[in-house]
Amino acid sequence: MAPFSVCVENLWKKVQVLLLTSVHSSCTVFNMRQLFATNLARAMGRMPASHLARALGVGRSAVCAWLKGRAIPSVERTAEIARQLGVSVDALLSEQQP
Repeated sequence: MAPFSVCVENLWKKVQVLLLTSVHSSCTVFNMRQLFATNLARAMGRMPASHLARALGVGRSAVCAWLKGRAIPSVERTAEIARQLGVSVDALLSEQQP
């Protein structure tokens, strides 16, 4: 697995590309939140939100907001979520199924 700083840098590049393409396509912040929510739920499987929240040091309400598409975590937090779930950052942000 790549060092954490490399993962964060790669994630930031992907977010920048997504933000730039959102100006020219139907991709919106809402769609990005929904995409992240869907991919997060898929990656979590049957893991309770409280378990992920505890592993990340955040409240269960934060994880629930991510799962419902009401919020999206920071770049650094997204990299940590991917690490905790054993998936790539791309799996959480990509339109392809992880």
